[in-house]
Amino acid sequence: MIEGKVFEGKSIEEALEIASKELNIPLKDIKYEIVEEGAKGFLGVFSKKAKIKVILGEGETNQVKEKINELLENELKFDLKENEETKFVEEKENVNDDEVIEKIKDFIREIFGFFDISINIEVRKRRNNSINLSIFTKGAQIPAKNLEEFILALQFLVNKLANVKLKSGLFFNVDINEFMAKKIDRLKNLAIEISKKVRKEGKSYTLKPMMPQDRRIIHLALKNNKFVKTESKGDGDKKRIIISPSQSKMR
Repeated sequence: MIEGKVFEGKSIEEALEIASKELNIPLKDIKYEIVEEGAKGFLGVFSKKAKIKVILGEGETNQVKEKINELLENELKFDLKENEETKFVEEKENVNDDEVIEKIKDFIREIFGFFDISINIEVRKRRNNSINLSIFTKGAQIPAKNLEEFILALQFLVNKLANVKLKSGLFFNVDINEFMAKKIDRLKNLAIEISKKVRKEGKSYTLKPMMPQDRRIIHLALKNNKFVKTESKGDGDKKRIIISPSQSKMR
């Protein structure tokens, strides 16, 4: 579930009517939280508007996807559906990286604008055409339980736009409020902690099922560790990593 836009009106009822029209959701189906009750003031002075925050459920999430497609197709002239099978370009064309980055930042701002979330974007260029985009939100937040899924979806869209439409050859790593950076640190620390146990006890440890991007972090964290080895086992996307003693290095 993703929290949506904040709507204002002279009263809660008026704010709900505005939300209903803009989101095309019947009044009885709107789920919302009251941000401010509003106040009439005295003789019209010091009055405050009522504010509500609409909570988007599964049906409304589809409207978010439609909004993203609308931005891609109409404003950026890019049809995501028609290009689903198109691979990212392997070599960049003669395009200006700074211009591409600015277009990507504008696109991200429009996406967050739909949720009425203000953001700052920090850009850090890395080697091999890799760009880190660190997004910091202000005010309203995306719920933590949806944040990783949102980040991965946004990163996919950003790279699709950068490579298929803009043909830049750049790869963007997206993070929001350092969520992914903190997760990477946790996984690295977990890998080191388990590797110490494996070396000390001389037995293997099996981690819980993980997605490919998480397993990659574990594998890389222990790649140069002479005392343990790692392997993935299982079916599907969520496989388990087994951290075992490297017999040739055990003492």
